[in-house]
Amino acid sequence: ELTGEDVLAISDVTPDAKDPTWQQGRLKAIIDRRYRELRGTWVTMNALSADDADAKLSAPVFDRLREGAELFRCFWPSHREGVEGGRRQQAVNG
Repeated sequence: ELTGEDVLAISDVTPDAKDPTWQQGRLKAIIDRRYRELRGTWVTMNALSADDADAKLSAPVFDRLREGAELFRCFWPSHREGVEGGRRQQAVNG
């Protein structure tokens, strides 16, 4: 069902550490089929760089995702660290 939609959006696409091999295989199968059928796939993930994304997703998956794609690189410090740290400080200071 994930391969038949015209556009598929996946958030935090990197495989979970609990069972990365199975998840990596499923992700590769989905992305490969969508790639061959010329279906749009939008992906968000946390990566430090393109090399980091390649390592997390595998070269075949990352190559298929970025071919003909528009990559929006958003490399900045973690939002959670700043917000949570600020919230903790506000809670302490009242």
